[in-house]
Amino acid sequence: MHSGLKSEKNRSSNHLDIVVKYCGGCNCQIDRLKIIRDVESSLASSYQFTDQSTGKIFDAGILLCGCLTACARKPELEELTGNWIVVAGKSVDFLEMPEGELSRAIIHKIKALKNGGKLMELKYLLLHVDAKVATVTINRPDKGNALAPQVLDEIAALFTSIAERRDINVVVFTGGEKYFSAGFDLNEIRKLEKVSNEAYIDLFHRAYRSILFCPQPVICAVGGAAIAGGFDLTMMCDIRYASERAKFGQREIVLSLTPIMDPLWRIIGLGRAKEVALTGRIYDAYEAEKMGYVSKIFPEGKLLESVGEIAREMAAYDHSCLKETKAIANKVLNEDLDGAMRIQEWLFRTYIGSEDNHKRIDELQAKLAAARRK
Repeated sequence: MHSGLKSEKNRSSNHLDIVVKYCGGCNCQIDRLKIIRDVESSLASSYQFTDQSTGKIFDAGILLCGCLTACARKPELEELTGNWIVVAGKSVDFLEMPEGELSRAIIHKIKALKNGGKLMELKYLLLHVDAKVATVTINRPDKGNALAPQVLDEIAALFTSIAERRDINVVVFTGGEKYFSAGFDLNEIRKLEKVSNEAYIDLFHRAYRSILFCPQPVICAVGGAAIAGGFDLTMMCDIRYASERAKFGQREIVLSLTPIMDPLWRIIGLGRAKEVALTGRIYDAYEAEKMGYVSKIFPEGKLLESVGEIAREMAAYDHSCLKETKAIANKVLNEDLDGAMRIQEWLFRTYIGSEDNHKRIDELQAKLAAARRK
């Protein structure tokens, strides 16, 4: 199977030709034509799509398979270059996601290819990767880390990219020791009209979903105020730690906006979630800990150091096992008890007795033996 793709050296930075290929359509779980239409309509004219590959060299390819287990695992895929994007069932390059996210993930990958495979330039976020921990910091201190459209766009793009990285096991999401995020940029919202708000709302929810559905565990380190949209960002994370100066508030009701109730009610229970949403109250770190929203509070100035230690310890665990544990925690919420137990039994069987399982048992027993000899 000849890839028919241009080499990196010959690729134009101003124009991208993309070939689209389809499998036979057996057991198709997705609307492949709609996905391509959505991708084409979202990209500028400098991107050209065709399904006719004969006699022409292309910059990139999209292979659309109906399901994850059949066509997308064929041996000939090994011959495809890195410039192919494989959509197999509800996955992009074998990263599973909700069907509604497939088009956005493809668009992000195509744009990255046009930039030579590099991520968009970050203006409002800082990224540091060390010891398999990615620390993502919102960096707009002059505005209290308020969520302007550019900030949200960077969050969505960066977390989408992190999701694909094998060298990252855990993500720490923070605004630093002094801030988290003051929330919506009210000057931007004031410009909106009800009849033309769709793009802005989509941007917010794209950022939210990129965190919520990031396959790696995401730890939120809240050093200051997390209000309205900033509070919503903390809600999308798996674990929340706070400094003594942190404050939390779902203030949408004050602005005549409806708040996000899910996943908030899953975290603190429906009764407390209604109180948070309907009163618009601002809670200090200790109140947030008491209601179960925050797992632990650290002294002011010690938050990032303390959370970093926790993240590095987590990141030493098996990459796949961390991802599967997060995924199953979300999945069992929607199962009855019997179904949840069966899913957990099946997943446990896929790991117990594995090479990595044996290796970690040996390491633990050696460590315990050494401790006994002291």
